[in-house]
Amino acid sequence: MSQTFKNKETTNWALFDKKNKAHMNILSLLRQLEWTKPHDRYGEVADLKRLSNWLKSEKSPVNKPLMDLEKHEVSKIICALEAMTEKKHS
Repeated sequence: MSQTFKNKETTNWALFDKKNKAHMNILSLLRQLEWTKPHDRYGEVADLKRLSNWLKSEKSPVNKPLMDLEKHEVSKIICALEAMTEKKHS
């Protein structure tokens, strides 16, 4: 069992790889959903704590840390976030 599953409540499941295009797509979707927070240097950034909590929740199609997801599982996360974005902007 990975270390991230041992401390589910306190571990950040939203750690991402900035070289991974799918992870960057997720960050873009977070901004579109307005899941953001103020940042002194960058103005506004994606709220990774909110993403982490969502990944841990029953609302997420896959309950695993972002860095532990297989390619097809990342696709499920992206599809869910895209559906949420469409609903928000309709």
